[in-house]
Order: sequence, then structure tokens, then C-alpha cells
Amino acid sequence: MQETIQNADPAKTDGIIKCLLDLKTDSFSDSDKNTITALWDILAERKESQELSEQKFDDSYKSLLLNITDKQGLVKRLCQQLQKFGDNNLTKIFSGTHYYKALKDLQDFLSDENIDINITDYLEDIEKEPQIFVEYVQAAKENYKTFKLSTDNDKLNDFLECYDNTIQYFPILKYLKDDPRYKFDTLKQKIESFIPTSGLNAKNFKPIFDAYKLLSNDKPLKKQLLQNQINQIANSLSKKVDTGKYKVDTDEYNVDTDEYLEIAAMSLANNQDVARELNEQEIEYIATQIEYYGDYERLLMHGNNPNLNKVLKYMLENRLGHRLSLENVMPNFHNIKFKIDVSEPVLLTLLDSWNKDMNEITKDKYI
Repeated sequence: MQETIQNADPAKTDGIIKCLLDLKTDSFSDSDKNTITALWDILAERKESQELSEQKFDDSYKSLLLNITDKQGLVKRLCQQLQKFGDNNLTKIFSGTHYYKALKDLQDFLSDENIDINITDYLEDIEKEPQIFVEYVQAAKENYKTFKLSTDNDKLNDFLECYDNTIQYFPILKYLKDDPRYKFDTLKQKIESFIPTSGLNAKNFKPIFDAYKLLSNDKPLKKQLLQNQINQIANSLSKKVDTGKYKVDTDEYNVDTDEYLEIAAMSLANNQDVARELNEQEIEYIATQIEYYGDYERLLMHGNNPNLNKVLKYMLENRLGHRLSLENVMPNFHNIKFKIDVSEPVLLTLLDSWNKDMNEITKDKYI
């Protein structure tokens, strides 16, 4: 049997593995079981000597790992092959998505089967082109560091543009922005240059501004839409907006609602009301975003429209926004009180929370 397996066509290895897996060995003697284990080890050696045809962790590897003696050896070889996939064969294309999935499947399998092998011990740091890297991060999300795949920072900044084919990768910035290996000053400059152009539209403005918010420390953002741009996008979105339930901080955009709320935040930041009454969840989202587009203190003192007032009330009650200048805000006490519809004691208590010395804020002192 051993000689037959050793001399078999390498292309038939997976078939032999499947046949051996189907073999019922419960009634075998210990000697016979040892013979079967030796056959599994021979098959593992054959598998290790073959190049991967696909960048995946398939059933044949699972079967081998459940039955062979040298599990670490097979895992090490598989990790090496996954990392070097396509290096010596131009017909095989390395995929960042498949790379992550194969290693994650392997990692999960070992964990589920209580096989104590840390696959990262067998991975080297590898650098790939930006297209491969961004697809890898899309799949791995916050776990992208685990399997040691990176890219060149300058090449990544060159790759990312404000065009539809790369805007789709902007969400990965939330995972990369705090990684010291990657700096996105160049991309930030591209975004700032793109915002005033006619290329910005109802389809792409939200992912572009979401990326801009991640990359900028400014509130409000340095570059803003002109009022005519806001109006054009708002008009386009208002024709198809879905007023259904909105999930704050969702990872996937509802093309209607999410984009409409973003443009609503921009409109309200300019003290321009929106076409319909906003519900509580929409107000909550806008309250977390409006400071990117307008100054909270200025809006609290001088802004005044129904939806904006609801947003400002939510921000005040939930202590959102930057620290207020009480010297500026308190002379507008009555105006703010009536505008956001709170009683004097409640407003004084809320404003007290902004002050370091709780005993300094009194109605008589400032009003």
C-alpha cells in the first residue's frame, strides 16, 4: 500500500486522501492502525511537495491535520506556500482576500480541533502591491496585522484616489489611520483638492467625507462644500430618501438614508433646515457629525430652525461637542433656553457641566 501511494500520480493525492478518510478503522489492530498512520504521513509529505493550485485551506489539508504525526510541519509548509503563492508562476495570481480567508480558515480549524499550533510563528513579513493590500484589509478589518501582510506607504497613497474604483477602499482607513507605518497626508491633500470640484456628487461625497473626517484633526473640517453643492446633492437625495429606521455607526451604507443624513448635517451646520422632520435616531447621528461642518457654539447662539434646535438640544443634554465658552454662551441664556425648549434649572445644570468650577455658574451672575 505504501509503495502504491508513493508511486501514484501526484494529481491523485487528494483523491487518495478522501478514500483513506472513508476507511473504517475501528476494528483494526494497533499494528494496522500504525500502518494507516504511516500512510497518512506519506500523503502529507506528498502534499507538502506539491505547489498549491489555489490559495485556500481545503478539505484535504483538514483531513491530513486530523490524522498525521507531524502537524506542525504541514502547517509550516502550508503557510509558506500561501505567502509565496504565485511568486514563481505568473498564471497564479496572489489575492489579498483569499490569503486572509485561507489563513483565517486554517487558524479557526486548528482552534476548533484543539490543535495547539500558532500559525503566525510560521509567517514572515511580506510586502505586496497596494491593490492586494487594500483587498486584504477589506477582508481582515481590524485583524489585518495578524497575518503580516503590508504595503509601501507611498505606493498606497499613490493608489488611493477620489475615483470610484478606489473610493470603495476608503473604509479601510479606519483600521489604518493609527498605524505608524501608514501616513495619509497625501491622500488628505487629494481629498481637499477634490471637494470643490464638479467631480464630487451625491454618490461619492459621503465616503470621501468619511475618509476626510478620519484623516483630519480639524473641527470644523478645513474644506467644506459650497452652499450650491449642498443644495444640488440634497435635491438629488431628497427624491429617493428612505425614511426607515436608521442604524447609527453602521458599517454598510444605505445609499439613501446615510447619504441624506450626511448632507442634512452639512445643511444644518449652515443654519439651513432640511425638507422633512428628523426622527430621534437621525438627530442622534447628526449630533455626532455636525461639528465637522459647523461651529457648535456659534450654532447654539445664532442658529435657529426646528431640526437644528433638536440637534443642539440633544448635543447639550448628552454633553456632545467641544467645550463651550461660558462667557459667550451665558449672555444668550434666554435665547438658548427658549430655542431648545428647556427650563432654566435644567439649562443651568447642563451648562454647569461645562465649567471646571461648578460654583461659578449662576443665573444672576451672567443674566
